[in-house]
Amino acid sequence: MSTISVVIGSTRPVRVGEQVARELLPLLQNATDHEVRLVDLKEQNLPLAEETLPPRMGRYELESTRAWAKVVDESDAFIFVTPEYNGGYPASVKNALDVVFAEWNGKPAGLVGYGWGGAGRANAQLASIIPNYQMQLVTEPVAIPFGDNAPGENGLVADPAALVAPVADQVLGLLTAVEHALAEEAADQDAA
Repeated sequence: MSTISVVIGSTRPVRVGEQVARELLPLLQNATDHEVRLVDLKEQNLPLAEETLPPRMGRYELESTRAWAKVVDESDAFIFVTPEYNGGYPASVKNALDVVFAEWNGKPAGLVGYGWGGAGRANAQLASIIPNYQMQLVTEPVAIPFGDNAPGENGLVADPAALVAPVADQVLGLLTAVEHALAEEAADQDAA
């Protein structure tokens, strides 16, 4: 059984991304035999570019980097849940991608973006760089626009289920694409 990590990309104190990811988790878990787990970048507490050597060398000095490398290495596929900040994806996502390298290689990835415009520009930017980490983007990104479910005064959406429900079929399609990529990878390993 493979592990699919749903990565919460926002690290803000109050985050719609956590609401979205927690709404997606049971949907994904109920639709697959693979382990689906949440990985919260806020909990990883990754410093920004603090390693002395380039990540491609794989010689991590910081405990936080080694711990993150283990999380990434133990994952077989990723679904990134990301907001769009000022026309792009957050620095927390870029830093998480950049701090390690080989651990990403060969793994399938999917994107789920949320925001007023459904994070279309953030998704497009991430889609363009995912191959640089030797990952395979498995399908078109899923966009979750706020619409009538915009965050309230507390910074959260009142009804995360209503936010996610219109794209549930797209998310399940993304999961199917991830599963297909995992099956192809397993078949290739068996043939080798």
